[in-house]
Amino acid sequence: MSDVEEVTLLMDSFDFVTDVTPFSSLETPVYTCIIYLTLLLLCKLLVRIRGKSFNAALQPIVIGHNIFLSLGSALLLAALLYELFENAQAVGGTPGHKLWTIWCDEPPRRYTKGRLYFYYYVNYIFKFYEMADTLILALRDRPTPFLHVYHHAATMVLCWSQLREHSTTQWVPIVINLVIHVAMYYYYAMASLGINVWWKRHLTTAQIVQFVIDVWVCAYATYLKYMFHYGTEDGADCGGTMLAGYFGTGLLFSYLVLFINFYLANYIYKKVQKKRKAL
Repeated sequence: MSDVEEVTLLMDSFDFVTDVTPFSSLETPVYTCIIYLTLLLLCKLLVRIRGKSFNAALQPIVIGHNIFLSLGSALLLAALLYELFENAQAVGGTPGHKLWTIWCDEPPRRYTKGRLYFYYYVNYIFKFYEMADTLILALRDRPTPFLHVYHHAATMVLCWSQLREHSTTQWVPIVINLVIHVAMYYYYAMASLGINVWWKRHLTTAQIVQFVIDVWVCAYATYLKYMFHYGTEDGADCGGTMLAGYFGTGLLFSYLVLFINFYLANYIYKKVQKKRKAL
């Protein structure tokens, strides 16, 4: 069997098995968060001891890092969309039920394993590398606000939890997040090159819209599952667990609140303060 055939077989048969699949154990997100925060403190301490940042030395790395993440996100997005399209074509029934079937994937699981789930796993692995964003900021002696630190760590945990509980709705936030990351890391790459990009504010707006959609999708799927098992109204036994639904919805809602607060602080309150100073 050739290497290409082995990779194809791995993708087609992939499933996230706790304590068997690499980085699937509970210890992985726990230890990763501890190491992440420890390295962040060490980077800040190193800059303080040195007396100046590593900004100049890191410049080529920063450019390459952002270009890699923008292009990598674009490739993974293309692969995910193609697989979703293929799955939609394979779903029987009326066209209006295709995305619903993939989104809810009522047991027995059909779409929360195999090639699509392999792409979810690749997205999860990306989250470990994306944590380097915060460490680079610290080494460049740039601010590392709570939103930034929390978002990177929590998203890794979120991806792990949804893989572990075989959530079927995760493709929605993953696809939207990849779209945002293509644009966001492109913006960071251009900023590193000294090129002005006018749509920075709109990127934050897009992130807020992203989390509004994510929260609704996850909350609605959780509601359907709850009504199916415990309610008196019609529901749907969407794949995944109630724990995944509650955790995912809650965490995404916290993102929404924090990003709205970031938007208000940086684009509304600052504007008001400038007007008051000008009077």
